[in-house]
Amino acid sequence: MTRINLLPWREQKREKEKKLFTLFLLVGVAIASFIVFLLNYYASNLVNNQISRNQMLQQEIAVYDRQIREIKNLEKVRSMLVSRMSVVRNLQSTRTLMVHLLDELIKVTPSGVYLSKIEGKIILFLCQVMPSRTLMYLRK
Repeated sequence: MTRINLLPWREQKREKEKKLFTLFLLVGVAIASFIVFLLNYYASNLVNNQISRNQMLQQEIAVYDRQIREIKNLEKVRSMLVSRMSVVRNLQSTRTLMVHLLDELIKVTPSGVYLSKIEGKIILFLCQVMPSRTLMYLRK
């Protein structure tokens, strides 16, 4: 006997195609969601890496800033020490001048003359002279 299919085959085909379309659509959405998730993970990983690099650089910059401040302080101390050394060097070089000057002053000053004051860079002598017979003789 021949069989006759009385079921609506077109509707079954549409239902089958609809289920297949829904399946492909769900698979496509799942794949797209997975790709978006991977891209988001990759981007957040890049951002986190960059943030950690920035923090490391900021720490290094802070270390170098401290070192620069220390160097500037050391340069100030060095310049102060150099200026002190130059003052000491000048004092060392002129130390004997005063001794020689006073020695010569003693040799040149006649007896009876008393120095009361010595001052200034250009030497100014204020003297008191006691009257003596030699000076009286020179006045006459």
